[in-house]
Amino acid sequence: MTHFQMSIEGDNAVEAVQELFSAAELSGEWEVAKEAEKEGILAVVAVIVSVVAGAVQTADIIYKWYQEYRGDKSGEKLQRVLIVGPKGERLLLEGASVEQIQKILKDSPEKS
Repeated sequence: MTHFQMSIEGDNAVEAVQELFSAAELSGEWEVAKEAEKEGILAVVAVIVSVVAGAVQTADIIYKWYQEYRGDKSGEKLQRVLIVGPKGERLLLEGASVEQIQKILKDSPEKS
């Protein structure tokens, strides 16, 4: 299993993270970031576990999810989505390729 974190900012961040967790291959926990809420920004911080999928399949799920939620689904745009790897490496999904997402996920420690 691969563990990583994501930060999702935007008006429909809660809806977007719920949709992401609806993928059977992913599980984890998420919460609204209280400090962002105070600043008037809706932000969700998620710890994601790739249960069944490997890095390649998980990267594909995230990429497709982001393409759907970057503005096309509800007309409301996600302002920023950031993946944080285990060593602190960061990847903004805006303009990121599936291969870049795979690299972050492959660098994640495998847990059993």
